[in-house]
Amino acid sequence: MSVKRSLFSFVIFFVLAVLFIYPFSKLFIIGFAREGSPTFKNLSEILAKTTNLIALWHTVFVAFFVTILAVTAGVILSWLVTRTNLYFKDFFRIVLVVPYLIPPFISAFAWMQLLSPVGYLNKILMALLSLEEPPIEIYGKYGIIVVSAIYTYPLVYISITKAFERIDPTFEEAAQISGAGKLRVIKDITLPVMLPAVGGAAVIVFVTSTSMFGIPAILGIPKGYLVLTTKIFIYIGSYGTKYNFNLASAMSMLLISIGVLGLFLQNFATRKEKFAVITGKAAGFSVIDLGGLRVPATIFVILFVLLIIAAPIAAVIITALTKALGLAPKLANLTFGNFKYVLFSVPVVWRAIRNSFVLAVTVPTITVLLSVIFAYTARYTEMKGRQFVDYIVSAPYAIPGTVIGLSMILAWIKPVLGVSIYNTIWIIMIAYIARFMIFPMRTVTASLKQIDSSLAEAAQISGASKKKAAMDIIIPLIKPGIYSGWFLVFMPALTELTLSILLYSAGRETIGVTVYNMTQEGLVLETSAIALIIIVVVLSLNLIVRRASKQRISPV
Repeated sequence: MSVKRSLFSFVIFFVLAVLFIYPFSKLFIIGFAREGSPTFKNLSEILAKTTNLIALWHTVFVAFFVTILAVTAGVILSWLVTRTNLYFKDFFRIVLVVPYLIPPFISAFAWMQLLSPVGYLNKILMALLSLEEPPIEIYGKYGIIVVSAIYTYPLVYISITKAFERIDPTFEEAAQISGAGKLRVIKDITLPVMLPAVGGAAVIVFVTSTSMFGIPAILGIPKGYLVLTTKIFIYIGSYGTKYNFNLASAMSMLLISIGVLGLFLQNFATRKEKFAVITGKAAGFSVIDLGGLRVPATIFVILFVLLIIAAPIAAVIITALTKALGLAPKLANLTFGNFKYVLFSVPVVWRAIRNSFVLAVTVPTITVLLSVIFAYTARYTEMKGRQFVDYIVSAPYAIPGTVIGLSMILAWIKPVLGVSIYNTIWIIMIAYIARFMIFPMRTVTASLKQIDSSLAEAAQISGASKKKAAMDIIIPLIKPGIYSGWFLVFMPALTELTLSILLYSAGRETIGVTVYNMTQEGLVLETSAIALIIIVVVLSLNLIVRRASKQRISPV
């Protein structure tokens, strides 16, 4: 028995080492070494270069204003949908999370169709205002900030909506009975109670913004506006620069520091929630009557949906169906030829679709299997060090995808024990598993915590082995957590860009890489066609999963 237990422990440690410990150790070692000797030269050189400090400032600047915009939009929309008698609330509750479901690099491309120098909205404004130059610039810091805020505000909206639904209404009702007006109740009761949830959501948005690659790459690099993630990407590709991997690793430490600080602040903020008057279940909260403001508030949300969500998607649809770039969207100028071309005349597209679907099916299956093993080990066994498994698996949550991709390059660029996975699909798969493992780990762990340990113990007392007790009792009870974890990995794995753009090689392109490369090549019509296909597939899959799971696997 002890031999089996030791073998099991070794297998778990080996998996953790391959996925997490070895790559991140390699990143740390190379970041603080040159030619095999420990040194701080890499970090000092990074901090001594003005362009790097500017990229650091850009990262913080963008993240700060993205957080301000996303929190403002998320809180206002959540309050209107959750706590007021707004019209069409059920529709808004679903549609307001759409920007988060669309891959960020697709969002950036969609907004390019609206606000590039030849974008539809800029053309309309130029005609209406008799302007010779486009009035709005999508490229650069402001475009990055706005598009990133649109992508991240649903994070605030989702978390604040759940918090609003759990507020104990007793204090609000008592204040109203005492004569306090609606605005005073909101100012003195609701907002103070919600501050911890708002603070936690703000930290998540800030950290997410610092780690984003797709939006800053598409809207920033053409303008020369670099943040840390795009600067690291450029360092990695600068093979003519001496110590480029060392310098990229040192710069990664700055990003990791921001992520770790963000997690610390998030934990600090959420710990404060115990002082908030929030119940465990959805409370029977009172709905605020907007009175004469009900119609204007509904119009405001409708305009938000049309301008922020529908307009960029409509721009992609129009471009994808247009015969030539710049033609007016008239019936005579429309065609399905762009779809025919990308699907049947560009071999890389089908290759990318095949690779992405293989990864999107394989990666969640492996991550769910490993999560069940890890979570079960932590809860039902006495293996030494089991309490550290969750910490190791959670580490990539605080680490940007660019940094994870770099760590995988450093770990596998040379053969290990005679095995080489560099420039293969396997290195992308390992990176995906490391990146997305936290999702099924969380859902499976949460499901296990809801199971009374006495059930497994009773089965063993009745003569069942641990394996049989797990298969016959534990696994059936945690199936909802398994399904949730699988789909939470499938969706982002299907359209992932940040890891793939660093790790792919010829023949191993993914959908994200193909769209990014087509964007850089200026193939606007073709990119619009494949981008529209991605949008339709992603939204359809989310709708199917939502209905099939009866909204159990859903953002809200």
